[in-house]
Amino acid sequence: MSTFDKLDLKDQKQILVLNAPVSFEPELKALRGVTIQRDLKNASRIEFSMAFVTKQKEVDTLGRAITRKAKGDAVVWFAYPRALPRNTDPRSTVTADGRFWAMRDLSR
Repeated sequence: MSTFDKLDLKDQKQILVLNAPVSFEPELKALRGVTIQRDLKNASRIEFSMAFVTKQKEVDTLGRAITRKAKGDAVVWFAYPRALPRNTDPRSTVTADGRFWAMRDLSR
């Protein structure tokens, strides 16, 4: 099963991918029949998105913007670096503590 199968990519022919690290490029290149948009401003309709983030502010800002352009039952993912033991990872201020307010607040 591919990464995108696990992420519930089904019949979407156009996906939005933001800030993907170089290490993720092989996953994107393996997609067939899918157009990858990399600029949120140029996306008019979002059915599947994956944003790589390191700060909670990015989740908040991108979450609001993606929600405004999301259509139907859109699949929206945020990927962030795992914290090291004792939450000492300097690369990320994002945690899995349920602070994805932007998406939750705008989806009501």
